[in-house]
Amino acid sequence: MLRFVTDYIGYTVANQGFREGERKGELLYSMLVYGLIGWLVFYCVLMLWRETFFTAMLAAVSAC
Repeated sequence: MLRFVTDYIGYTVANQGFREGERKGELLYSMLVYGLIGWLVFYCVLMLWRETFFTAMLAAVSAC
């Protein structure tokens, strides 16, 4: 669930005002890129730094 939240937040912020002529493939690939960034930050904070789930979630959302 968190991955989809970071996907959409990153995509929306990055493409603010530029979504008029966009194809559905571009939407999918850009959401995957931002989701990967959020997932990596979440994993690093949760597993490597041994922080709580809430801290890892906030770090992933803010990174995107």
